[in-house]
Amino acid sequence: MNKAAAIVLKKCPKCHEGNMFVAPIIPRIHKFNKMNETCPKCGQSFHPELGFYFGAMYFTYAFNIALLIGIFVASQVLGDPNLVETLLLVVIPTVLLVPFNFRLSRAMMLHLFGGIPYDPEAAQKVES
Repeated sequence: MNKAAAIVLKKCPKCHEGNMFVAPIIPRIHKFNKMNETCPKCGQSFHPELGFYFGAMYFTYAFNIALLIGIFVASQVLGDPNLVETLLLVVIPTVLLVPFNFRLSRAMMLHLFGGIPYDPEAAQKVES
């Protein structure tokens, strides 16, 4: 699995096998923010330092801005909504996508800035 797939699937940056989050998002939406402390496959810590994930807010911000601009432009091109309709078209998807945005932002932060190199043999070392 390549790095992009590991980020999208929210897998460990070291072994690309273990899940970063405790539970899948769909059946347990109330646990969308619960991360594993370490990788269940290779034991890699998912918390490199205190406050590490504050940087993920920049990814969240970028995702939300892209979503808002995309929805706004599409709504203006496809119709002529009034102010209330435009606000609803922008706010509702943004709120509904919070759990997905949260997880993807954290995965990107850990993979890109966590300083954890990919080791394809990491999971096998632990299982042995």
